[in-house]
Amino acid sequence: MTAVRGRILFLLLAIVAIALSVWLADGGDSPHKDTASAAPRSAILFAPNLSETAYMLGHGDRIAAVTDFCVWPPLLLAKPRVGGAINPNLERIAALEPDLLVVQGEASALREFAGAQGIRLRQVKMDDDVESILGGVVTLDLIFGGDGTRAAALVAQTRDELARISRLQVSERRPSVLVSLGHEPESLDGLYAVGGGGFLGELVDIAGGTNIFADHPRAYLLLSLETLVAMAPEVVLELRPGQSVAPREREALQDLWAKLLRPAPRVVVVDFDGAMIPSPRMVETARIFRESIHPRS
Repeated sequence: MTAVRGRILFLLLAIVAIALSVWLADGGDSPHKDTASAAPRSAILFAPNLSETAYMLGHGDRIAAVTDFCVWPPLLLAKPRVGGAINPNLERIAALEPDLLVVQGEASALREFAGAQGIRLRQVKMDDDVESILGGVVTLDLIFGGDGTRAAALVAQTRDELARISRLQVSERRPSVLVSLGHEPESLDGLYAVGGGGFLGELVDIAGGTNIFADHPRAYLLLSLETLVAMAPEVVLELRPGQSVAPREREALQDLWAKLLRPAPRVVVVDFDGAMIPSPRMVETARIFRESIHPRS
């Protein structure tokens, strides 16, 4: 397996861990039972978007540890790492003595562990689309005992900024866009792209583009070269979150796409570290998408 294929699969495992999620639940409990009296003193959240959002809501001081996938903010990155929902470090988690675990998927190992240790466990869904993410903001604030004020402000700010980005569209033309999550080095084999079932496809629309796979029900899909040639996107957004991509490599990517597609698409590397994370930082992703799709507007 090549290093790039390994990186792609690593990212997709993280995506799958996020995608296997349900609304806030704890044995059928209602989210409204999470009051200030039940606020955790020490919590571990097992997805980057959960940790980021809790921090943005002002609850960062009660986050005891972060997952191996977390990339922001720096304050949380100084905390212990405890693996992820798929591969949790149970010994380290036990040593930290949290009183709450927050997950997105079924997380059977963590659920069994929490039950055996007498630790509360909550599930939060905030990854499907923009509304799902904003709903998760409110739910997380409830979990941490917030009164909803900070959540309401963060949701309103996020909506306003996304609406402003959408209004920046100065022409009615919406270029066709493909969002690439990665592929084999020096070829476009094994290309994973963004479909219509997730927040990234929605951000393309907000940014003034047309996702060429908007009608595909899945959030992410593996493409054949034949399909890629048939769709012929005008703009390719190569997501390389947190990577340092040298100018020479960017030029090589442009040449790679130009060899396959006619006319050649314009290729833009998106290296923002939060580009694939469904948190309120998606505003920055939308802003980058818009600048990439409409660079002169």
